Amino acid sequence: MDNLAKGEAPGPRRLGTRSPVRRGRALLDLLDDRAGRASTLIASQLPLDRWRGVITNPTIADAILDRLVHGAHRLILTGV
Repeated sequence: MDNLAKGEAPGPRRLGTRSPVRRGRALLDLLDDRAGRASTLIASQLPLDRWRGVITNPTIADAILDRLVHGAHRLILTGV
């Protein structure tokens, strides 16, 4: 993921078309590559407390959530 470390963002298909296990690992790799070097914006309709059910490996899920929440600015939007 050298391109990601340089600030190139993945397209939606890059993570979305993988199996849940590979998707979780790819997201963790992305966050690790960008940590301390580049901002990362993630938009999701799934609340953080439900991510562990989607990312099937609990160790990877915890690592992803730790990296996302640490130092994050969270905006929680609600519909009208």
